[in-house]
Amino acid sequence: MRILLFAALWPEVRGLVQRMEMRAVQNQLPYRQYQDDREEILLTVTGTGPVAVAAAVGSVLTVYRPSQVVLIGSAAGQVPSETVNVQRIGSETCRNGKETGDMPRRSAGLYRINKLIDADAERTFYPDLIYPHTFALPEASLYSRARIWGRKEVRLLAASAGICIRDKSMDVIRDSAQSLERAGSFEKRLERKACVPLFDMEGAAFFQAANHFLGPQQIHILKLVSDRGQAEKEKMSAQSLEVLMQEGLPQVQTYLRALLEDIRTEEETTDRLAGVLPGQEELEKRAGDLCCSASMEHQLRQVLIYAGLAGKDWRGCLHRMEAEERLPVSNRRQGKLLLRELTKWVMRDE
Repeated sequence: MRILLFAALWPEVRGLVQRMEMRAVQNQLPYRQYQDDREEILLTVTGTGPVAVAAAVGSVLTVYRPSQVVLIGSAAGQVPSETVNVQRIGSETCRNGKETGDMPRRSAGLYRINKLIDADAERTFYPDLIYPHTFALPEASLYSRARIWGRKEVRLLAASAGICIRDKSMDVIRDSAQSLERAGSFEKRLERKACVPLFDMEGAAFFQAANHFLGPQQIHILKLVSDRGQAEKEKMSAQSLEVLMQEGLPQVQTYLRALLEDIRTEEETTDRLAGVLPGQEELEKRAGDLCCSASMEHQLRQVLIYAGLAGKDWRGCLHRMEAEERLPVSNRRQGKLLLRELTKWVMRDE
């Protein structure tokens, strides 16, 4: 399995399962899982909250050893495309004396997380955004905690990042010159900020659990904005969430294709180099033949790797030394002399 996908809720990925024609998988794990026809991608629905996602990631990664893991889901937040235009408040945000736009009418697009803030533990994590090479996404920071984010909390943190959120005080902003000036300063700060703040419950736990098995360059978190934080007694229906997520699914699919292409290219390169680079067993044998110390073994590894990448037949050179009965050596002094000779041969221009 090349890619493991995770999502907290079924409505977040139902459309993706249909688009990719994934089929259900039955196994001993207590999770809803789906995989594609080529068995390259496995999707797991974890349940909501940090404990649920961490348990699911740990369980699945003990069974599979993927090249990359990806978390897909919704998040609360305010994005630049929804920043207040104070000149159009009357026409766009207030209709019949009522404020509109608490819920976005459409998704603001797909974001890739470049910074994770665990709000409960007060820790910060930085995924390495190396793959995929050919499909870049706008980036965002993600605040994550075990409790649902309230609208006021989202508003405060978004404002501190330079993003103004529409709320019921729009009439004050509309009538107050001072507030208009403040909104303008928000827009200027927003231009200087490359990172949009988003808010969820699973991101930090997902990264920390996956990082026990994989490097930060192998962990991806993709988020779509579904709301601006939950107001008291407010709930989003599964149908509404699914509709919002549908708009970002083409980007998710393209992202996964690009990621698969990078994985295949890397695997082909690894297979091609396997024939010219020393394996661990072969390296240990040659280090024993040369009576290498730890530092000599590191030098031998570097020399052989360089020779392989340079297209030199280092195996043939060592076989000739064996045919001349100079290898293996009887002591470390002879090993140092032979290693020096091998290094000169590798570095010599031919």
